[in-house]
Amino acid sequence: MSDKSLVLKWSEKDVFSAVDEVIVDLRQTNNIRKATQILAGLESIEKVSGKAKAKLLFGSAVWWEETGQETKTGDTFLDYIEAETETSKTTATRYIRVWGYIEDLSIPKEVAVRPMRDLVPVANALAQGYEIEKDDWKKLQRAANNSEVLSVLRDIKGKPARKSGLNITLDRKGTLTAWKESKPHPVGFLMIDSDDEVTQKAIQRIIDCAGIQEQ
Repeated sequence: MSDKSLVLKWSEKDVFSAVDEVIVDLRQTNNIRKATQILAGLESIEKVSGKAKAKLLFGSAVWWEETGQETKTGDTFLDYIEAETETSKTTATRYIRVWGYIEDLSIPKEVAVRPMRDLVPVANALAQGYEIEKDDWKKLQRAANNSEVLSVLRDIKGKPARKSGLNITLDRKGTLTAWKESKPHPVGFLMIDSDDEVTQKAIQRIIDCAGIQEQ
């Protein structure tokens, strides 16, 4: 077992031991206050860890490109991350996209405080070329939960995507077209009629990661 695995294992054990102590204390004192405080603390850690992971992935991806690591290793950054960690390429792509939009303020600070489960679909909408207006950002900021965030995004997606952005569409025949300032640019073709399960999973990953709009 590697040192890293040992550290992670003991960290998990320590956390559960602490939780066991809280449960024992609850039964002895009949005071649930300590349990709710610990729960709030765990929720805060969970909320922060997703963003910390996104920031780390984004910064590492920038370093990977700036230092030409792909040429040195033969791997893309996403290939390397998937091989060395439990983070999939799809998740890494989504997290990097989120932090990129936070960095350049495409996602306002008031909305950037939301958890990753809310920020991922927001970033996907931006990547797909949808215009999120000032009133929309306020609605996203005020949304009480993930369901409300998704509801706001559905309303936004009922509007046309911004013309100035780079948008990619997939028609029913599998043709990929890039659109810039209302002008079409041919990209390629996806075998959407294939019965192969792996092919279909790969196509779905491409659609999700590239923010492709299906027609």
